[in-house]
Parts: sequence; C-alpha cells; structure tokens
Amino acid sequence: MKMFGEPSIKLGICILVYFQTQFVLSFCHRIKTRSASAPQQIHHQEQHHPQQQNYGGGGLVELQESFPLQIDPLDLLSASENNNHRLPVPLPLSDILLPQQVLPQEQQTLQKNTFHVIDECVKITLEEGVYHFKSRGGSDQVCGLYLVSDPDKAIVIHVDYIDVRCQDKGLISVVDGWELNGEVFPSPLDHEKDTASRFQDVCIDSSSPSQQLQRTFTSSQNAALIQYRVPAYGQGFSIRVRHVQNPTPCNILVQDLEAVYKLENFGRRSNCSLTTLFDAKVRVLWMSAGEMATTSQVKYPSPHRRVVSSARYHKCEKMGLEDYIQIGGSSGLDTSKMELIDEFCGHQNHPRGGYTTVFCGMTTLRLVSSGKYYNKIIAEVRRAEIDDLENASFICDIA
Repeated sequence: MKMFGEPSIKLGICILVYFQTQFVLSFCHRIKTRSASAPQQIHHQEQHHPQQQNYGGGGLVELQESFPLQIDPLDLLSASENNNHRLPVPLPLSDILLPQQVLPQEQQTLQKNTFHVIDECVKITLEEGVYHFKSRGGSDQVCGLYLVSDPDKAIVIHVDYIDVRCQDKGLISVVDGWELNGEVFPSPLDHEKDTASRFQDVCIDSSSPSQQLQRTFTSSQNAALIQYRVPAYGQGFSIRVRHVQNPTPCNILVQDLEAVYKLENFGRRSNCSLTTLFDAKVRVLWMSAGEMATTSQVKYPSPHRRVVSSARYHKCEKMGLEDYIQIGGSSGLDTSKMELIDEFCGHQNHPRGGYTTVFCGMTTLRLVSSGKYYNKIIAEVRRAEIDDLENASFICDIA
C-alpha cells in the first residue's frame, strides 16, 4: 500500500494490447476538417501574449516563443556516431542532452533527458525524457503517444523541434487528458475546460516564415496525449516530457494495480474522478462528503474536543443532495456513460465493509462537489482477478 508512491507495476504492458485493438480516434475526423484551415488557425497565434503560468489544475499553459530549432535530433545522433562534427548551422541545443553526454552521477538529469525514438504507432509511457518521431512516409495513419505520471503530478510537454507541414496534411494535436474511440478522460463533466480547448493543434505553415507556435503545454491531471499524423517522408517532431507537482490534483488515471488513492475537491465546485483501465475492486477507507459530514453530524462534547459522527448514506442525489461519491464501471473513458453501482455521502472515519468489485473493463470512483463543503475520500484500489468474479458487485454486459 502507498499514497502517491512509486508505481509498483507499470501500465504499458497491461493495456498495450487493448489500445492496439481499440485505437480508433475521433482525431481522424478532426484532422481532415482542420488540415485545410490549420494555417489560418496558426495565424491567429501570431499575436504576442505575455508568458502565462498556471500549474496545478490550470489546464494547458501557453508560452509564445520564436521557433528557431529546425534540425532533426536523429540527424544529430547520426552525425555524432559517425564522428562528423560539421553541423549545417549553429544550433540552440543547450537544453537537449544526448545520451552520450550524460554523466553517470546525474541520475535525475538522465531520467528527464533520456532520448526515446517513437517506433510504435501506439505508445504508452510513464517516463520523462525527450521523445522523437520521424516519418517513413506513405501512411495517413493517426498515432498516439499516451503519457501518464504519478497521481499528484501534472505533465509538461515542450516541443523542442517540429517539421510537420500543414500543406502536407500533417498535424500534431496535444490533448489535455486521454482520448480513445471519441471518448476523453477526464470526462467533459469532470473537467474545468470545455472539450474543444483541450485539443491544441500544431503544424508548420510554410507560407509564414515569421510564424510563432505554441511550444509548451501543461496538463490539468496526470494524463496527456500527443496525437499525430505525419504522412510526408522525413518530417517529424521532438518533444520533451516532464512531470511537475500538481498542488490540487483532482482527476487521476490509475497506473498501479494495487494502491491507496485520495480524491478531494479543495473546497471548490468540481467533479473529481479516479479511473482504472482494468477491472477493479474498491474499498473506502475514509470519506467526508456533503452536509451530513459537517454541521448536522458534528457534536462538541467539550471545548477542546470535536467528535464527528460516522454516518454513511446512500442514493444521495435522489435525496436532493449536491455532494456525493459514486462508484461505477464502463467500457470507455467517458465516466458520464458509466453504469452506476453505488452512490453514497456522509462521513466514514474508518474502513467499513468489503470491496465493491466491478468487471467492466474500466472502473471509476467519482467525487461530485457543490463547492459548499471540503470533500475528501481515501480509497484502496486493487486489480480484480478471475477469482473475484464469484463475489463481483457488477459485471457489465459484453455485447
């Protein structure tokens, strides 16, 4: 057990096969409709904006900068391997650390600057570092680099290098969250930004030499996605991925198969969700949600001691209450479409009862908050095994 600890079992192996078989993105539709208008969209970004910083639930962060780097990092590696130090132009590469330049003792720097070549159409990674893609041409396939970090982290994506041409129908889309089969995580109901603003498209407009591009993006939660289509041979991109502390984490994509997680609204009007990409069983260890956990349940037997009565209520929304917790399951990322299995509110100051076991492919713990109360839940989440089927709380219909 651990709270926001080091991942015990990495996510990639567990869901790679699932993603390879289910990877049908609505990006295919968006890229067709946006490719023709992409140069015009980018022209709107040419106006100078002051630098913005809004880490910790603030969504994507925009840093408008000039874009001088047009040298393929793979070409640099090739030149180094051939002892060819004659590079065509001076390069602003002080922030790109090639593998052979890293000293053994610089472990933290090594992790954040490890060079990865993207050679799979669907890649899932928990690692920081530099990720590079170079097109082999002849394919209009839409691919995705799925990024995930620790629950209390956000993901910063910086575009170090880009040669993806709008005129060649190439496009990169940075997504604040994950998208699969037209569904997104976090759900539109659980995210502070509208869906359209969570997709930021980037490509090079060859007709605009003075073009400025958005280069830095920060996710609102521990999940982000790079969708891309690069049909022209030799074109590509290089991005740097960093994990930064998120002071107010709300939505969590689960990466561990056994861990303890915390969801809280920090006193805000918001919906927070925790979603697994596997069948799971959930047990509440501690919770406080809604008015029944505050004034109506608080007694003061002495001036120095406050006792909160432990009372848990079900079907809270039907009772007209605005703050509650839901457990459900679904076959997709959109939690608004999940099968609701249990709903409760109130206060629980110790573990009580058994697990809620859900066999739907994905399991979600959702905290709905009106902003009137400081709501919080601590829950244990484990992967459900085949032996748990006999005592399953809910099994989705597989049709």
